[in-house]
Amino acid sequence: MQHYAEVILPLALPQNYTYSIPPLMVHEVAVGKRVIVQFGKRKLYTALVSSVHQKAPKDFKPKDILEVEDQAPIIGKKQLQLWQWMADYYLCTMGEVMTAALPAGLKLASETVVLKNHLKKIVDEELSDHEFLVMEALEAQESLSIKEISDITGLKNPLKVIQLLLGKHYILLEEELKTGYRPRQKRMVRISEKYNGEGMGAMFEELARAPKQKELLLAYYKLIGDADRDGDWEEGAPKAIVASKLLKATGASDSSLKSLEEKGFMEIFYDSTTEEVKQSEADPFFDLNEFQQTAFNELKEHFSNKDV
Repeated sequence: MQHYAEVILPLALPQNYTYSIPPLMVHEVAVGKRVIVQFGKRKLYTALVSSVHQKAPKDFKPKDILEVEDQAPIIGKKQLQLWQWMADYYLCTMGEVMTAALPAGLKLASETVVLKNHLKKIVDEELSDHEFLVMEALEAQESLSIKEISDITGLKNPLKVIQLLLGKHYILLEEELKTGYRPRQKRMVRISEKYNGEGMGAMFEELARAPKQKELLLAYYKLIGDADRDGDWEEGAPKAIVASKLLKATGASDSSLKSLEEKGFMEIFYDSTTEEVKQSEADPFFDLNEFQQTAFNELKEHFSNKDV
């Protein structure tokens, strides 16, 4: 018997859509799980299963679900009921409620823009071949849509790979940045420890035939000196300059700065580190303490008398 799933797409659509469940996925697809589906000719979306049934659509042949994203449901039936109530009350669609309710990383789409997280150092052993391909593509370009990543890497369905890279903190989503989540990624430069102090003369001697790089180095020491006079340094803190400020002061290109790094004269780094977020395996619903339970009971009692 063929099984079908009604899914909520993260779009302002007047209805949910029906997709066919491939036989091998029948035991994987469940209400509250995310699935990858094709909507339109080429666009891929992360949709949420709202119901599973065996009633075949009469007017069209449904497309297959491409992949199941979750091992366990991320949304419960109570939450889906709340979403439906919100859609009815505010005269909007379930897709719009879903878009507002779920974090950006849980609702990927072909148009989603992916950026490299500069605060995360790449560890080859952590990456699969496909993940490495994506990171290599992001080395060449500042940002890429998931569709562009698909074209560059040849992956027909890169959403799963993107999801894994998000979990490992290698990438960021543009939508996350727009909605306020943006780790500080200020690019900084400083003199390599090897050449700090007595090694200064050797650097300038080697840069005699590289005037732009020499100019960058002189500007660096000038800015450091200005900061010293102004007392900008905390005691014991390493002396570093914002890279964009140094480039602006000299009119030099980024390639000159990178050349200094390649020669070992300067270090380019970012002024923060990514905190590893450990994913909780605990049940999202927890026992209330005595005071929480009292407040909850009072709220329920009020709602039995008044709707709002």
